[in-house]
Amino acid sequence: MIDPPIPDDELNPDYSEWDSALHDLVKSRGFDDPDMYCLADTLRGKYRQPYFPEKERDEQSVKNAIRVLPSGGDKPVEITQILKRLRAVTQRTADQRRYYVPKEVRFEARKLAASMIKPGAESRTDRK
Repeated sequence: MIDPPIPDDELNPDYSEWDSALHDLVKSRGFDDPDMYCLADTLRGKYRQPYFPEKERDEQSVKNAIRVLPSGGDKPVEITQILKRLRAVTQRTADQRRYYVPKEVRFEARKLAASMIKPGAESRTDRK
């Protein structure tokens, strides 16, 4: 598995330059059809999101929102209205893209990804 370089705009990433460079690398190592040997997989951000409440108050139910009764209140409210710090986990996360290439090309593909990181940008390993 190979992580691509971090794009400039993570919410609307453009991997076309990376895709082209990786396909060229795979082809140069003797794999004639890079589309068959260079597979991309996108993990949608919504599958890594721990909690996503229904936005519309009147549409909230026990199935799609955590509701609590505030002290002194008479109606339950969605929990992020009381605990503001939980709002961060309810925001949509960016999609994550990964590439799968033949074992013989992985080391060079990782080097290629590292070489395409823009100066001053953090790498994925810096984030962990």
